[in-house]
Amino acid sequence: MLRIILSVLLTASVFSGAFAQIFDPVKWSFTSERISETEAELTFTATIESGWHLYSQHIDGDGPVPTSFVFQELGGAKLLGNVSEGKGHREMDPNFGIELKYFENKAKFVQKVQVSSSATTVRGELEFMVCNDERCLPPDYLPFEFKIKAADIKATAPSEEGH
Repeated sequence: MLRIILSVLLTASVFSGAFAQIFDPVKWSFTSERISETEAELTFTATIESGWHLYSQHIDGDGPVPTSFVFQELGGAKLLGNVSEGKGHREMDPNFGIELKYFENKAKFVQKVQVSSSATTVRGELEFMVCNDERCLPPDYLPFEFKIKAADIKATAPSEEGH
C-alpha cells in the first residue's frame, strides 16, 4: 500500500513539474562607450516583457527588492558617482500597497567610470526583482561584464613654428 501511495505522489510531482511555467520576463544587455579619453559610460539595458515591472534602485519602505549593481572587478577603472536610471513610472503597486517607481518595456541604467587610455574590463553582478499584477518573482542575480576599448588618441604633428 505504501508503494502505491509513493508511486502516486511521485507521478503527480513529475506531472506538475512538467507543466510548471518558468518566467523569465527580463532580458539584459550591457554596452560600454568611451565618452572621452579618460571616461566611459557603462549602460545596462533591460528589455521587459509586457505586463511586468522592473523596480527602481530607489525603494522606500517595505516593498520589493530594489535593482542594485555590485562592481566586483574594476580593472583599473574608477566609479564616478552612482548608477543613474531613467524616469520610469511612479504609482501605487497592488502587490505591496505602496507607491513605487518601476519601469515597463525598457529600462536603462548608466554608470560613468574614469579609465586610463588602455583597454580594461569591468565585472560585477546585478540584482533585480520583477512583478506583474498577479505575482512577483524572487530576486534574480545576473553577472555582468563590460570590455572598455582603448582610447582613440589622435597623434598630433609637432609644431613647425619657431624653426
